[in-house]
Order: sequence, then C-alpha cells, then structure tokens
Amino acid sequence: MKLNSKNMGDYIVHRARFFDYQPKAIQSMNYDETVKKLAISRSDSTIEIWCTKNEFLESIIYPTADRQVESVLWCRSQLLSSGLDGFIVLYDLARLTAKKLVPSIGGAIWCMNKNKSETKIVVGTEDGYVVMYEVQIDGILFEKSFNKLDSRILSIAWHKDEEVLITGGIDNIRVWDANSGQVLQRLSLGRIDKNKETLVWCLAITSDFQIISGDSRGKISVWNAEHGNLIKSFQTHSVDVLCLCIDETEKHIYCSGIDPSIVQLDYIATSQADNYKTWVKSNVYYQHSHDVRSLLIADNQLISAGVDTKIVFKSLEKKHCSKNRKYNSMPQKSLIHTCSDYVLLQHDKHLEIWKLGQSGDNLNLDEKKDGDCLSILRSAKKYLHLNSKNDLNIVCSSIGALPSEQNAQTIWMSYSDLNAIHIYKLEISSKQLLEPKIKVAKIKSLPLACGNRPAVMMNFYFSASSNQLRLNYLTNKSCLQSLYLLNDELGFALDSTIQCISQDLLLTDNRVYLMDFKEDYVATADTDMNIVIWSLKSQSQLCSLPKYERLATSLKFHPSKSLLLVCYANRTIVEYDYELNEYSDWSRQSSKLWPKQWLKSNNKILNCFYDGRDQEKIILHDEQYLIIVDKNEKMPDFNEKIFQPKYSIKSKSENGHCDKQHAIHVSDKYRYIVHVSEPMQAQLLIVEVTPLSVSERLPPSLKQKKFGT
Repeated sequence: MKLNSKNMGDYIVHRARFFDYQPKAIQSMNYDETVKKLAISRSDSTIEIWCTKNEFLESIIYPTADRQVESVLWCRSQLLSSGLDGFIVLYDLARLTAKKLVPSIGGAIWCMNKNKSETKIVVGTEDGYVVMYEVQIDGILFEKSFNKLDSRILSIAWHKDEEVLITGGIDNIRVWDANSGQVLQRLSLGRIDKNKETLVWCLAITSDFQIISGDSRGKISVWNAEHGNLIKSFQTHSVDVLCLCIDETEKHIYCSGIDPSIVQLDYIATSQADNYKTWVKSNVYYQHSHDVRSLLIADNQLISAGVDTKIVFKSLEKKHCSKNRKYNSMPQKSLIHTCSDYVLLQHDKHLEIWKLGQSGDNLNLDEKKDGDCLSILRSAKKYLHLNSKNDLNIVCSSIGALPSEQNAQTIWMSYSDLNAIHIYKLEISSKQLLEPKIKVAKIKSLPLACGNRPAVMMNFYFSASSNQLRLNYLTNKSCLQSLYLLNDELGFALDSTIQCISQDLLLTDNRVYLMDFKEDYVATADTDMNIVIWSLKSQSQLCSLPKYERLATSLKFHPSKSLLLVCYANRTIVEYDYELNEYSDWSRQSSKLWPKQWLKSNNKILNCFYDGRDQEKIILHDEQYLIIVDKNEKMPDFNEKIFQPKYSIKSKSENGHCDKQHAIHVSDKYRYIVHVSEPMQAQLLIVEVTPLSVSERLPPSLKQKKFGT
C-alpha cells in the first residue's frame, strides 16, 4: 500500500495483520492508596502494575508454570497474590519476581482481604478454612485458623474496627469474631431452585454494620450484621453478581457481574424531615460487552474490568461523570522487532520470524495515489517458529543481523525467559527464494562475567563506529550489560556493565522500564520518573534530564545529532540535547503550543522515531493514529481539531488523514496499531490487531432481549 500526502510524504506501507495477539481476561484488581498503583491479574496468571496517575502500564510480572493467580492485594505497599494453587505469594517489585511463598492449610484460595491498618490478611479456602496471617516487611507469618466450615469460602470482608469478619459461601453468610475465631451470626440465603445452590460471590460491610452481598441469583442484599436480619434486597441483574464496591462516604454501591451492566445504589433519606435512610437503585452504566469481574474506586474514579479485556476509568465527579476512558489492553511495549525486511514476533511462549513481502511497482510510485494497493511480487512469509524452553513465558526478545558471504543472510535472535537469556544464530540461504534453507544454531552460554541472569529488556543493534553487532540488555537487578559479537561469530563477549539503579535503592521498588541505544550511549527511564543517559565507554552517567511529573512512554535517539526524543504519558514531547545539557530550540518553542485536543487525548504514544529520509520529521503512533510531526512547520492553533471523527468528511481527505497545513499530520486508517517502524528507507511497517480479531475470540456474552429485536 502507498501512503501519500503533500504533508505526510510518500511511503510504501507494509500493512501487516499476521501478529496473532489476543489480550487475556482480567480476573481481579486492587489499588494501593500510598503508592498510587493498580495491580491487575489476568486469566493467564500474569500481573500488571499500572500507575493510575499516568494511566500507564509500568511493568508485568510473569508467572511460573505452576502458578495460578485468582486475586491480588496490596498490603503495606507490598504486592500479594493468591490462587487455586493454594499459595500466597509476596513479590519483589524491584525485580518483578516472587520473593516468598506461603502455603494455605485449606487447599485452593478463593478470596483474600486485609484489615484497615494493613497488618493482617485473611484468606478463604476450598476446604472451608478462614486463615489469618500477619504481614511484616518482606514476610508473611501464619497467625491462626478459624473453625472449619463444611463448604468453600468464596468471599471475605473485614470491618473497619478490625473486630468483625464476614465470609460468604454456599447458601449462607457468616459473621465472625476476628479475635476469637468464633461465629457470631449465620445469615441464610434463599434459593431460586431447591436444587440450585446460591453462591455469595462478593461482600462488603459498612461502618454501621450493614452487610452488602452479591450472589448467583443476581441480587444485591443489605443485612443487619448485629441482628442477622435482611434489611432490603434488589434484583439488580438477571444472573450472577460477581463484584461490588462501596465509595468512601458509604453512600454509593456499584455492582456488576455476568450481566455486564454496572448498577449504582444510593443511600438516601426518605424525606428531608426524617432521619431514616434507605438504599435505592439509581443509575445503570453500560461500559462492557462481557462479564465484569472486578470493580473498585480509586482517586474518585470507578475502575471496572473483566472478560472483554478492557479497563474502564469512569470519573465520579459530577462535572465529569459522563467521561469514560477505556483502554483496550493492547501491549504498551512493542512485542515486534525488525531487522531489514525480517520481523520478529514475540508471543507468550513462542517466537516467529517473518520476511516482509515485496512490491513489483516500486518504479512507478509517482503514478500511484494514496491508499492504492501495489502489486505483490512476493508475499510475506513465515520463516521460523521457535518455542520457549520448558514452556516458560518470554519476557523480552530482539533480532539483529550482519551481512555474510556465500549468498546467505545471518540473523541473530535472542530472548529471555524467567530463568536465562537464550541466543540463536540463524543462517538463511538466499538461493532458494520460495523455500529457503534455515540453519539454526544456539549459542551454548554467555560469558561467565555476565552471571547468566534473566533480562527484562534487550536490543540488538549494529555499531557503525566499531563495526560490531552488539546485544545490550537489562537484567532484573537493573544492571545494564553490553555484549559484542566475536570475529569468529561463535559467541559474544562482555564489553561493559552499568548498574543503572544502586543496589541500596532497589529497596524502594524503583526499576528501569524503558531503554534506547545509539552507538556508545544508552538512555533509560525508571519508575521514579528519572531519565538518564549513560556512556558505555566510560560505564558511567553522562547526564540526566530535568525531572518531569509524568512517566515517559517512549524514548528515541536522533540518528545523527546529540538529541534524545522523549514522549510522556500526558502526550508532551520534548527533545533534549545531551551534549549541551539543555532542551533543543524546537522543544522550547513548541512546549506550550500543543493543541488542546492533542493534550486531552487519553491514548499514550507507544513509539517514536525520526524519519530516515527527512530527520526533521518525527513519526509516532498510539493505538488509533499514525502521526507525523514536521519540526519545520508551524504548530496548529490551540483549539484546532487535529483528530477528526472517523467518518467525518470535514477537513479530511478521502484517504483518512487531515491535509491542513500545520506541523501535526494524522492518519486514522489503522486500528489497533501495535507497532510502527521504518525497516527500510521510505518504507513503513505498520502492524495491526483489528478490533474484530479480538472480539471474535472472546467467549459468548450474556444474551439479553433488546428493544426492537
């Protein structure tokens, strides 16, 4: 396909849809008010850590083969998880690994909660045990077990005074004395069918001892915990209520479940002259297409997530109550890497190498219009499928190349799992174009000085100054190591090592999450919002950028100048000259000229780089838009609409992008964009994961009668 505009320039676009990416369903969420972090567990037992201030995914904790995560919990700013494997896991957030495992005494763990002072946690198990643990810094200690029940415990909640616990199971709710472990009250629930059990999936308790329960009948029930009587019941949903939450004022309840509508209940006075208050059903919100598994309130926002893989932030402020910000769970870091016309695709437990197709119309591009499909001389072809060792999750990967003799192309591929780094040498014969012969050889071991630690980020690149192929990677201890390929191409040697974060500071959970390389320079961004440029030659810090209030989402060095391009979570873009230790002239001039619509957008800039032909142009993208910023042109007016509605014809050409004369040029022809790069000059590779391909593989949703059907 040809992308052509008098403003954007001419590019041959490889529009690829061969990346088979499917986001995983969300099982549970938990928020920590102290560190302002949101932990999310998914159906494949991965745990994501989001910064709610930036609404950006900071890091991912990958599970071991036997780990099954059912719920996550923050306690004393430490992250815990529990699951059907029967273990409580305490995580090291600096290294993103499990630090301690504590077994339960009652088999699989269905639920977990903490007291208000965050000194203790309780879990409910498959065998009917309520088990209490004491949480210490870097440790979990067993304290006691309550009397065994005859059925599993599905939900658990703790009163604010820390004296009362409530648990929900099959057909009943029990009120416990948290100190003695004795049952104070037993509340019985009715059944719709005498042969169908009522399951209490979620619980909450207010400060005035009202118990709120959601069950498999689709009902929200309000109980008096002291007397054990039912106060009021609402048929909020037609099927199971799986989750609920109460705001800080305890005047609003939000609930949802298999029926994905979110129902709001309000606690109001019956009349102005009467002090008697009651719960009433008020609003209904439709934000999801499938089951909602988790609801919580953080920073005056209602956050919901579930089987449709989307995360929705809804403001609870009255003036912003209609505003929703929806994130589609596309990868926040690129899982795709290119080397010339070879593409490496990183999946959960395997890697694929593809060779891009070739057009036969390269000589007649001037006759083509924007959006025209070029004739295909050779289609894209899958060359290699490589499974990870021991079926472990792949954390990061990279690909690089050096030209070799005898009509062969040598490709170097590397990946890291949870245990070690693996490097492969691929020799691809160029004589057979249709079915090339591929010889795969694994490098047996890394240099002993490397320590063979697993990596969290890596990157192959060819250094023109030293004429060497280099592999730079960051270990899970924030140690940056640089390897170079030996002349005999039989292995790699260690060139330099830099400790990006002091070992003493690792106790603060700070970690590097972004990197970029250029010759002997490395730029890193960490979760404490520091951006540092390092010198590989001197193995020391060269300079650091002024600290900004937002996390960086993308870094890129200028190919020929001493400039570093940084994109932040609020879509601010800066350019820093690391030799002069100051922002560039363009960065200072444009810092306050970004239009309102640009800054208001919720989409994060996922990648940025300089155009290979015209280095005054910056190419970047988010999930929905491909954007080119021309530094030589004037910035648009503050109130100018740069993102036109998808089906609008105003100020937009028939080819999907705006042709107004200003610095920001936008194309909305691609969705969802997971990768953009320039594998060869004047050619763009754009990899899409279409919304249809994601929705088609979701499980069936609840079928409901709608008006007019």
